[in-house]
Amino acid sequence: MTGRPGRGDGVLPRLVAAAAAATGLLVAAAVGWSLTSSASQSSSASQPVLRVALPAGRFVLDGCGIAAIGLALLGWLVAGGRRRDVDAVLDAASRAAVVLAGVWAASAVLLLWLQAAEVTARPLMALRVDAVAGYVCTFNSGGGLLVTVAAAVAYGVIAAVTRGRGWPELPTVVALLGLLPAPLTGHASSERDHELAVLSITAHAGAAAIWVGGLGATLTLIAARRTLLATALPRFSTIAAAALGTVAVSGVLTAAVRLGSAAPLVETGYGRVVLAKAAAFGVLGVLGWLVRRRVLPAIRDHRGAPLAVLAGIELTVMAVAVGLAAALTTSGR
Repeated sequence: MTGRPGRGDGVLPRLVAAAAAATGLLVAAAVGWSLTSSASQSSSASQPVLRVALPAGRFVLDGCGIAAIGLALLGWLVAGGRRRDVDAVLDAASRAAVVLAGVWAASAVLLLWLQAAEVTARPLMALRVDAVAGYVCTFNSGGGLLVTVAAAVAYGVIAAVTRGRGWPELPTVVALLGLLPAPLTGHASSERDHELAVLSITAHAGAAAIWVGGLGATLTLIAARRTLLATALPRFSTIAAAALGTVAVSGVLTAAVRLGSAAPLVETGYGRVVLAKAAAFGVLGVLGWLVRRRVLPAIRDHRGAPLAVLAGIELTVMAVAVGLAAALTTSGR
């Protein structure tokens, strides 16, 4: 078994990752439409396009932040591997990071425009710059998106200059700075238990991003290089286990702060989506266990294993969970 990728070896994992992202985007749009349609207080009711555009835009924004963190993690995951393979992975990751940074910044600007249109109740095409500026000055969520734009630009510059070499801590921290403003300036900023809400959503968003982003980066950029995968996958498995526990605890705390009691879980659309996210988490736990018990030992021994299949399913379920989260954060309740 060679450590070099054969022709077409890296195509299937990337197709799987793209399909997972498309699935999450569709879930975000569909569930977001459903939640805002049932919420009479939703200010997007007068502009039906916002019912789809807001959750879809939030999914793209979050997806870019998650992918940025995953690419930044590669420096840790491949450290100590064969030099030729490591260089190839880091070069590919740096090129992807530069492109990703541009998409990330553009999605933040687009979401800023969409949110300003929702808050001001003005038609999208009639929204003026002064209205957007007023939204930024008045609402924390507007300022948070500007922080994301700045972080995305800085992330792209770092990727272009370092080409994935140097300290992986720097792009990871910058990516987290770009990812966290959106959840922190959303529902958490207005909850009664403000400190607990902020702490739980920070841990939840950060751990989930490391988990999802790390899996996506491993699947798309490392999986085809089997020798390097034997080094990277055990490291990611350890990170994923810690992230899984953090996501579980912080998710329960976030839901408890937001809903207040168990009744809204079945009585409201928001609560039912929370239950759907919990079900997705359970599926992910089972898939992660299968990877650790059946795939990881084979990879360590440089034997063939159905990593692309299991990781692809896991990534798809993760994308659905991210899509549900995007719908929740852009809904009225």
